[in-house]
Amino acid sequence: MRKLNICYLTQQYGNYISGVGTYSTHLINSIADMGHSVTVICPREKKRELASPKINLVEVNRKKWDPSHGNWITLSFQFSQVLNKLLRYNNFDIVHFTDAREFFGSSFLLRKKNRCCVIGTIHGDIFVEVKKNPFFYKKIYNDWIKRYFYYNVGNILEKYSLRKINCIISVSNSVEKVIKKVYKIDEKKSFVIYNGINIENRLEVNKKKDSFILIVGNNLQRKGIVILFKAFVKTEKKYPDLKILAIGQDINKKYLENLAEDMGIEKKVKFIDTKPNEYILEKMRKALLYVMPSLKEGFGITFLEAMACETPVIGGNVGGTKELIKNGENGFLVNPGDYKDLADKISILLDDDNIKKKFVKNGLETVEKFSVEKMVENTLKIYRKYKQIQ
Repeated sequence: MRKLNICYLTQQYGNYISGVGTYSTHLINSIADMGHSVTVICPREKKRELASPKINLVEVNRKKWDPSHGNWITLSFQFSQVLNKLLRYNNFDIVHFTDAREFFGSSFLLRKKNRCCVIGTIHGDIFVEVKKNPFFYKKIYNDWIKRYFYYNVGNILEKYSLRKINCIISVSNSVEKVIKKVYKIDEKKSFVIYNGINIENRLEVNKKKDSFILIVGNNLQRKGIVILFKAFVKTEKKYPDLKILAIGQDINKKYLENLAEDMGIEKKVKFIDTKPNEYILEKMRKALLYVMPSLKEGFGITFLEAMACETPVIGGNVGGTKELIKNGENGFLVNPGDYKDLADKISILLDDDNIKKKFVKNGLETVEKFSVEKMVENTLKIYRKYKQIQ
C-alpha cells in the first residue's frame, strides 16, 4: 500500500506535557516508524525527550504575549504562514492539526490552489458548552473574569475552525456528541478515535506504595483539585500520614498554595511543576490512589496510565471519563463538586483491599482496549478514506 506524505501541526511534540503532547508524540512517531513521510510544524523547544529522527521538523518561536493555553491562538497564524510556504513545494496527502482549534489561522490563509485534506483532533469541550453568565465561573475559579472572556472567545474561534475543516477526530463519544449538537457539525465528517497509551508501562509496577494521593494536570482547578482539598480535610484525621502530590504547570499555583494554607493542609500538599513522563509514571506506581475529580474532561489519558501502573482511580462523573471508568468496576466516579462523596470513596479504597484489588484487575483489562497501535490503525484508516475522497 502506498506510503502517505503527511504534515502535522502541533503545539506539543516530543514531550508529554499534556494530553495533546502525549497524543501527538505517540501518533507522529508511530506513523513515521511505519515508513510514511512525515513533516512536523511545532514550537521550538529546548529539549525533546521523544522526538523521532525519521521526521522533518520545522520549528516556530512561541509568542510571549499570547494568553491562550499552549499559545494556540498565535500558533494558529504562525502555522498557517509556515504551511503556506511548505505547500509551494510539497504535495501533502494529509495535513493534520493535532489540536483542531489551531486550524483557525490556516482557514483564512491556506492557499486554495494547493488543496489537501485537512484533519483536526479535538480533545475536549471546554469551549463548546461555554456559559454566557460570568458569575457561573466565579463559583469555581479564582481567575473567573479571565476565564469567562477566554472561554467565550475560544468558543467563537473553535466553532469557526471546526466548521471549515475537512474531517474532525474526537477523542471520546462525549466530545463528539457535544460538538455535533452545539456547533452543528456534519456527522459525515466526524469520527471518534480514543487516545492510546503504551501498554508496556504496566510491566514496571512498583509494588511498594507510598502514602500519597496523586493528581496530574496543567489546569488543576478544572481537574478538581479544590474538591480534592475539601475531601482531604474530611479524611485528614482518619489518615494522618496521607499527603497530596500535584504535578503540573498551573498559572494559579500561588492561589492554590494559599488555599491549602487557609485550609490548614499546606504541609500535606506538595506542588511540582511539569516533569518528564517517566517521572510521572514512577509517582503513579507509588501512589496509593490517583484522584482527578474533573469539572470537565474530554478523555483523561492519565486515568489509563494510572490503571496501567496498578493504581486505583477516582474521576469526575463527566465527559470522556465516563467512557474509561465504570463506577464500582474499575474505579469510582464522583459528581463535580461533591467533596463529601469523594471523601467517602477515598476512605473505601484506603480501607478495603478487596475493592482495591478488583479495581486494579479490571483497570488492567481496561488499558488493553486503549493501545497506541489501535489509535494509529484507526487514524490511518481515516487518512486513506479522505485521500481517496480528494
